[in-house]
Amino acid sequence: MATRYVWGKYGIDAVTTASQTYDDDSSSTSGTYFKAIDFDLNDVYWSWNYDWSQFVIVLTNGPIVFTVGTSYSISNGKFVIGNPTTQSYPNGTTGEQGLGGGHGARLNVSSGRYTSGPLYIGINKSGQNQFDYLYKLGFTVNQNSYVLLYKTDSSTPEYWFAIEPYSYGSVITNRNSSRIEVGKGSLTGSASNASASAYPQDGGSGSNWYTYQGSDNIDATAVGYSNQSPMGGQSITINVTPATPTYGGTIQYTYQVQLSGGSWTTIATKTTATSQQYTIPAGTTSFAARVVANDTWGFSSSTYTTGSTLTVTNNQPPTAPGSISIGSVVAGQQCTITWTAATDPDGTVASYQLERQTDNGDTWTQIYSGADLTYTDTINADWATVNYRVKATDDDGDSGPYATGTMQTVNDGWLYFSGPPSDMGEQPAPFNFVFSIGSTGATSASSIAVTVIYDDETIYTGTVTSAQQITLPIDTRLTYAGDHDIIVTATASGFLAVTQQCDFTVPSVTLPNGGAAGIMEDDAGKPYYPATLARFVIGLKGLDANALFDRVYTGTYTGTGTSGSGNPCSVRTSFEPTLVFIQAAAASTATSGYWVNSAPGQSSQGNMIVNNNGTVSLCPVTWDAEAMTLSWYGTSAAAQLNASGTVYGIIALGGMA
Repeated sequence: MATRYVWGKYGIDAVTTASQTYDDDSSSTSGTYFKAIDFDLNDVYWSWNYDWSQFVIVLTNGPIVFTVGTSYSISNGKFVIGNPTTQSYPNGTTGEQGLGGGHGARLNVSSGRYTSGPLYIGINKSGQNQFDYLYKLGFTVNQNSYVLLYKTDSSTPEYWFAIEPYSYGSVITNRNSSRIEVGKGSLTGSASNASASAYPQDGGSGSNWYTYQGSDNIDATAVGYSNQSPMGGQSITINVTPATPTYGGTIQYTYQVQLSGGSWTTIATKTTATSQQYTIPAGTTSFAARVVANDTWGFSSSTYTTGSTLTVTNNQPPTAPGSISIGSVVAGQQCTITWTAATDPDGTVASYQLERQTDNGDTWTQIYSGADLTYTDTINADWATVNYRVKATDDDGDSGPYATGTMQTVNDGWLYFSGPPSDMGEQPAPFNFVFSIGSTGATSASSIAVTVIYDDETIYTGTVTSAQQITLPIDTRLTYAGDHDIIVTATASGFLAVTQQCDFTVPSVTLPNGGAAGIMEDDAGKPYYPATLARFVIGLKGLDANALFDRVYTGTYTGTGTSGSGNPCSVRTSFEPTLVFIQAAAASTATSGYWVNSAPGQSSQGNMIVNNNGTVSLCPVTWDAEAMTLSWYGTSAAAQLNASGTVYGIIALGGMA
């Protein structure tokens, strides 16, 4: 421990310790003799013997050296008189007979003559122009004057300085006098040193006055590290605990490190920071750090505070696994978690640690440790959410960072698709796409949102219940040859969604052998071979065959024997029909009906006229523009054209554009 001694540092001033202004008698303020100032008897280090027989005072215990000047300065804590006049009096010097009415002695301090002050007088034995105190005499006189030192001849000695005109009777005015000492001025700062005697306890030195405050120790209390098991090539933080309390000042630290037991190397010099980061070189076997303190007042400690020596590991931990994947999360069911392998710069990955977090909490629980890249967990029905993370550990027991999955909501069950296979093969003719969406779990999904997209076009949206059958007619006759897809997406609150894609192929049409192809020419007379003949078959209102076929629907359906508004018959077309014909296929049945669109664009489309073996009835017709579905119903199955087991043919025509 290095002790620091602290002083307050002040400027140096002249301090008045005594002030007097009085005459040689009590009745006059400006007389002919100026008794200026009494001596502080502590300043008197000489003596006088009075010879009554001869009325002479003889100086003993001298010498006395008087220095007089009209100005002063302060240097190194001492007064220095400017333009000095010096007079020395050795032992045996005699004074004159007492003046005025009393006995005394006088000494001419200077052979010079003074008419005004201030005069500054210093007294010592050495004659050096250096004084701890001065006597200041202020006056004005109309002629030259003496500076006199008086001593009474009484049993109680008194000493004083006086001003006496050269010619008795002159008037002395502007009288004032004082004793001044060197003292401390305003505080300018602080100083510190390792030695208690570097500055005065309370006194001047150089151009400053110093007042001792006390001692303390600014050496760091401790040196610690951010990591007690550092690795080569990685960063470590050196932490300093400052000493408290102190007398203040700006404390600075010089940091040094020692690697593998070698010499100490400075890494930071005189910094106020109480922490320092350092990268330990790879291959280092041990590490230690130390600091030494200094302040900005002048103190530099010689004592280092040293931290413990740490063993450095040079193994590098594995990387994080590349990714983590979480399977279906359903209450009460198993969930498979998989992750990709981590890499280890130093060798092999020994194992993986899989951890689980539930309900978005702060706690991770390890559920697996081993070399596998997959784990199957059972989902608790009480969990609202679940997440997983995994890290790798190498042969040295060092672990790498985590790979963390995305938090998953625990579902009540999942939805599944029931319908055609994913590959429906060739579909050369129109067909019905029939499917349903089922659900698993303690309860069935009651509201399932279903969307069907056919070749990037939405052909159905609706809400169904679990296992409810959906039938969608797909007309492939005028569809382009090649590959097509139908994508079904189903979602329900609390259930895993399902998406199913069913693909099919429309075969190209092969022309029969034989015959000849007609050659067509464009406007420039060049041969032109149309991609399809239908483009050049012109119908009503200039529509080509493709446009005409887009507004014709043909099909069949088998009656179910139901009737009424709650059990309508319906047909889905790609256009709003203008005219519909329905005919029972059986030869023994004369049932038929027709309908003409009387309110295009409206949901209520009037009535279908049905002839059931001579009995005519009316069936209300509605059009659902969103679902592109035409519906009708009657009072009985026969009147609705829905007799059980009867096959009906239907033709629907759309209006011309």
